[in-house]
Amino acid sequence: SYLNPDKDKVDDIKSVALAFSRWLPDVFAEVLQDNKSTKLNLKRICFVLTKADLWAHLYDLGDTAQSSVNNRDAYVHAKEILGGLFFNSIRQFFNEDTQFAFCMSSVFGFQNGRVNNLFLENMDKHVDDNDQIEISVNEWQPYNVIEPFIFLLNGDNIDNRIKEITWKQMGS
Repeated sequence: SYLNPDKDKVDDIKSVALAFSRWLPDVFAEVLQDNKSTKLNLKRICFVLTKADLWAHLYDLGDTAQSSVNNRDAYVHAKEILGGLFFNSIRQFFNEDTQFAFCMSSVFGFQNGRVNNLFLENMDKHVDDNDQIEISVNEWQPYNVIEPFIFLLNGDNIDNRIKEITWKQMGS
């Protein structure tokens, strides 16, 4: 949801994104510190961009919320948040045959192409940590929540909801 049209919040949100971008390479370097290898031997990596419903809501996409998320290039979205240089530097921790993937996700999901009303209601309530969110199974339609895990397990890209890129494309 970082790509937010509300200019008053951009600085706060950007600082969180930048803190993440500084932290992740340190974690990778620390993992490699005790290994003889200079690369993380991972077959697949998936960057999941959560709160796609919030992004659609902030841009007031209405009936086109889900289709806009479906058509949004998740890699381009991620680069607009963290910058191409971040992804260029991240790839150095992986082998050239590592599969990279990006997807947008929403726990609340969409209903009839629109942002799920339960999401909007709970966003307005400012739910406390102790409050329970009541969700009917019929009203809950998560979007792209399990697909990243399936991709990581076996490489399947269900309904092409995941943008796959190569090691060489990272950062470009």
